[in-house]
Amino acid sequence: MGHFIALGLSLLLAASPQEDAGRARELEARASQLQRAGKYHEAEQPLLEAIALWKRLGGPEHIEVLNDEMNLAVSYRRRGDARKAIPLLSRVVASLGKSKDPDAPELHRKALNNLAAAYKAEQRYDEARVTLERCLSLLEATGPSVERARVLDNLASILLDAGKVDAAEPYARRGYSEWRAVRGEQDVDVAISMSVLGGVRMRQKKYAEARTLLEDSLRMNEALRGKDHVELGATLNLLGELETRAGRLDAAQQHYERTLALSERALTAEHPYVKDAREGLATVARLRAARK
Repeated sequence: MGHFIALGLSLLLAASPQEDAGRARELEARASQLQRAGKYHEAEQPLLEAIALWKRLGGPEHIEVLNDEMNLAVSYRRRGDARKAIPLLSRVVASLGKSKDPDAPELHRKALNNLAAAYKAEQRYDEARVTLERCLSLLEATGPSVERARVLDNLASILLDAGKVDAAEPYARRGYSEWRAVRGEQDVDVAISMSVLGGVRMRQKKYAEARTLLEDSLRMNEALRGKDHVELGATLNLLGELETRAGRLDAAQQHYERTLALSERALTAEHPYVKDAREGLATVARLRAARK
């Protein structure tokens, strides 16, 4: 008799599928909010809980599991642990490639884009480029879109980091044009794309154009995200490099130190923003010593 009472109580206490799904959506919304605020480590726990709920509802290959695993991997990469992100994203890419869910093709392309970003963070540039070229080939028949604009920006960034500056420029210009076409002039992604193009023009020694693009990008990002957002670090580091090239070492040092101040709580020591800022400060110190 006691066994049946206990079983009945457990059934009463068990959440319904609708309740599990609702709770998973709440957790996803919280994680998304934390990621937008640059709090990538804090976003991981709600995503892990959402993944567990979706697995209970539909198994490990459920489309919602794969989507949340992709977002979890993005958090890993953005806080500086791309090595941890790569195997998770590889699994997601493979599973989405076989999925019959109608949302799978779009998520598959998004996962490829994120996998390429993780490869880039690990300086695996050839793998990153091949992955993005595969993704872009799937999108070339479409018109301007958020998805294609992001792929174009990422391709430009990868080629820039690999030292292929002239090859990066057409992708950077296309990306910037497409972001403005789909989002207008005042948008976070437009500001990011502006920074990518500014970095390309700086490495091409077109310093006046680069300064305009990078300073406008920083102002827009500060206005839209706030002056203490960790993602400002990418543009600050490029401005630090620009000021170093111009011989304005005090200004360069300020940009790099600001990146480190923004990054210290949210990112690991291996994150590219942190490493680039530290390398920039070391360069500034060497140039100062050479002047004496």
